[in-house]
Amino acid sequence: MERIRRIVRSEDSDLRISYDAIFLVNKATEKFLEKFCEEAYTSSVKDRKKSIAYKHLHPLCPNRRDMISFL
Repeated sequence: MERIRRIVRSEDSDLRISYDAIFLVNKATEKFLEKFCEEAYTSSVKDRKKSIAYKHLHPLCPNRRDMISFL
């Protein structure tokens, strides 16, 4: 969570952010990555591949504008 605090402070060093806010950002990031990886894995299984490549990640982005609109 210290990494998230450093990223926030790099944007604005005067900004004070609570521990709860950092915790929520951390959990949201974990959930985002979990969902993104699950969808990439599903895509790789459909292609009968044993590893995830860029070609499995790229098609997910246009289909999930609601999930990745902040990127």
